[in-house]
Amino acid sequence: MICCEKKQNQQNPINGGSGGKARNIKDTIGKILKVFIRDNHGKPKKGKEVNATGFGIFRVVKRKERMGVNPKTGKAMKIGSSVSVAWRVGKTLKEAIRKVIK
Repeated sequence: MICCEKKQNQQNPINGGSGGKARNIKDTIGKILKVFIRDNHGKPKKGKEVNATGFGIFRVVKRKERMGVNPKTGKAMKIGSSVSVAWRVGKTLKEAIRKVIK
């Protein structure tokens, strides 16, 4: 067997593997995300942070105009200011990851 080939009976459990439980998990996660987005989509416009307790905090950040380099030509170019989303990991998630890594 070539190293990059997958066995035919191997399936991703999140995307609906051979059991009904996996599909239920995917559906439940999808519903949770829809509710989270519905309840929090207007907060960043008002300058508020979106706190997903235990998971992390999302907030809007403004990036200043800066100078960059065009990778194709190597010439200096100006990169305009922009608005982006920053995320800071929550304490509960951070501790859970540390336990898995150790």
